Amino acid sequence: MPGVITPHIAVVTREWIEVATPRPTKTSVLSWAEQVPRPMPPEEVGRMGQIQKVAEATQRAMADAGLTDPKDVHLVMVKVPGLTTASIKDAESRGKTVVSHDLTFGPEGAGVYANDAAGARSRHGARRGS
Repeated sequence: MPGVITPHIAVVTREWIEVATPRPTKTSVLSWAEQVPRPMPPEEVGRMGQIQKVAEATQRAMADAGLTDPKDVHLVMVKVPGLTTASIKDAESRGKTVVSHDLTFGPEGAGVYANDAAGARSRHGARRGS
């Protein structure tokens, strides 16, 4: 469930699936893969740098799960980075800009930009060569 401090997912299926059995070749199964993207400087949050990192992590997760067809990817959950006053000062001290100085999830908030950037390529990041 997104938005919960302790990450967990409840999966409901229409049929019982034995996860300890070998992976079937013609039926769908639940696959799980976890990836940690490369470190993200504050100036990349909510921008192309974040979009590219999410796409790369999605591609690596697909490979780890043995998936080759993007149609097999139905959910990508991303823990988005947040900006802080300190991270904004860090970026600006290096002559960089950040997507927003608003630290909320409001219409102009950095949190909204980070969420949008995570979603922009998490699904499309599954395309090979993208």
